[in-house]
Amino acid sequence: MTRSSYTWKPGDKTIIRVSKSTLGAVDWCLQQLWLDKTLPVQRESTEPMTVGNDVHYALERFYMHCEEDNDNIEVASEAMLKGETKKAYNAIEALFPSAYQMKENEWRDPRDMKQPFYTAPYAKNREWLIRHEMERLRHTAPEDFPPLGNELRVEARVTYDVPEFGEIEVQFVGIIDRIFDDGEGGLALMELKTGKWHPRKRSDMRREMAYYKFLLEIADPNDLPDNIRGKTVTHWGWRFPKADHWHYEKTKTTSEKAMHRRLVKLLTAYLTEEFTPCVTLNDREDFKCGWCDFQQYCPLYTPFDMEAVS
Repeated sequence: MTRSSYTWKPGDKTIIRVSKSTLGAVDWCLQQLWLDKTLPVQRESTEPMTVGNDVHYALERFYMHCEEDNDNIEVASEAMLKGETKKAYNAIEALFPSAYQMKENEWRDPRDMKQPFYTAPYAKNREWLIRHEMERLRHTAPEDFPPLGNELRVEARVTYDVPEFGEIEVQFVGIIDRIFDDGEGGLALMELKTGKWHPRKRSDMRREMAYYKFLLEIADPNDLPDNIRGKTVTHWGWRFPKADHWHYEKTKTTSEKAMHRRLVKLLTAYLTEEFTPCVTLNDREDFKCGWCDFQQYCPLYTPFDMEAVS
């Protein structure tokens, strides 16, 4: 695999673009991915989606405030060491957007301004995150508390070897929630999820983090922040505030290999233009179809007419 110096020209074949979400479609339904990219189905925003966006945006703002106001972090750190949890809580809370600020649209993601603000779910996530950040201060010096990367967007165009097709050009993109110093000169990736947690999600999360690790490895070093450039990802983890769950571990080679197998499957689907449905009529995984907005267009349920939807 080599970094590409390719520049698109009129008439050239479209470059395949891969993101975390398209790669995740390999384990869900490739047919849904294709339909989602080709059909103008309007999705309505749901409460979980809106809450997720609000919490993500609020945590991003929190870390921005940490950079701007390190005094509160020092106060909270000293308070935690002394067992003064209420004082530490107040110092951390002062940097975290309140429900009032969110409701008044002071800190909400501009994309969600027209959506209702769900106070109770936001407050529950906020409370958990504040207390988790307090616990981080038990083991982290104030100067090392802010992340090295905060909602960092990374892009890389490289050639990737696909069996039976050879090297093809791919545009990889992703937004990494947080990148921290691992305490030994390496990098630790941390993902925020506001949904439900189940142990069966562990493999999916590891593959997701493996994709972000891969993305940092193939990116042009000149496109990365100075404090990240040249460093190796050694750990990754995730937080599920709603489910009161968090996890942190060393990176796993097996998960990285599993991610690449799915990447090959995704790229092969693009190259062969074969986006198969997730189920057959005898498959027990048809529960996935209940979450799909494209049943009326799926060849599993209806005769498929390409001209009718193009």
